[in-house]
Amino acid sequence: MHFARYKIPILDPFRGDIDSHPNFALIINHSRGNRFGLYGYPADHIVSNIQLSASDRAVCRIVRNYV
Repeated sequence: MHFARYKIPILDPFRGDIDSHPNFALIINHSRGNRFGLYGYPADHIVSNIQLSASDRAVCRIVRNYV
């Protein structure tokens, strides 16, 4: 997925191959110091926008494989 000057990889959370483009992508942003990363998870449906704080328990679980 391309957004402005960034190329955002869409990753399968089950570590399989994505055969077709998803209808939506859930974009995960994380940063450490002056470095940051953008990753996408495939989604067929999105209910609403959400934001998680860095201290949320789910954050480490979501990004642990990509940091």
